[in-house]
Amino acid sequence: MGEVRLGLNDNFVIIKLIYLLLCSVLSAVNVASIPDECEVSWCKKHHEPSVRFPFRLQHRQPPRCGYPHPGFQLSCSENGQTLLNFPPAMKLVVTHIDYKAQRIHLYDPANCLWRQFSGLNSSAFPFYSWDEPEVDAYTLFNCSSDDESLYQTSTRIPCLTIPGYQIIALPSDSNAYADNLLNCSNIGNFSAPIYPWLTGRFQLPWKEPNCGECEMEGKGCRLKRNSTQDQTECFYIPSHHMGVGEKLMIAGKWGFSCPLQFVDKYDAA
Repeated sequence: MGEVRLGLNDNFVIIKLIYLLLCSVLSAVNVASIPDECEVSWCKKHHEPSVRFPFRLQHRQPPRCGYPHPGFQLSCSENGQTLLNFPPAMKLVVTHIDYKAQRIHLYDPANCLWRQFSGLNSSAFPFYSWDEPEVDAYTLFNCSSDDESLYQTSTRIPCLTIPGYQIIALPSDSNAYADNLLNCSNIGNFSAPIYPWLTGRFQLPWKEPNCGECEMEGKGCRLKRNSTQDQTECFYIPSHHMGVGEKLMIAGKWGFSCPLQFVDKYDAA
């Protein structure tokens, strides 16, 4: 057989094909992506709890990384604790987040949920109790009476009490002890999304957004793209993403650069 000679144009075609093939390979492994701000984050590196959608760490992850509801905005304290913030003044410590079961583990260091939930709009609170509280609305009274019959254990709120006065809570729809409230002043109403006498560590589940199925399948959960509502969707999480340095090093090793299309890898579901 005669020797096959390749002309200049043929060599150019082959080089171009190799170039396109390598670019395709690099693209397939998400070479053109940039580091994602929605990666798992922590207040203390690799310490509980890990934070990802539907939660986000304020000032560390952009708003698009979390569900657009104030109950899913977390922050870091000065000593590295993860805090659940909810207006007007709630700050509870988060110890763990179970994304599959959709439960957040919390505790109040001061053991005074009455103070934490003061002024809360409970209808906007995204979490709920395992058991619905028998009473979800209370009226609080500041009393100076010495009548001990007024201060039953079930109504006294020690963590709000100040010297010389006792704070008690009565169901808002109850007229109990009406005759004994002469030395008491009404200091406001309290709407409780959970049992307010809880102390220590407790868990609160959430229903929306429902990302539990995504988690069970080993997938990520995110806001649906181009949706006008707060709809979510599952997406595939590649097992490994190379950093930009790796990608450029690979490209430089082969002596060429692909037309980089910087795409958020969370768009590459």
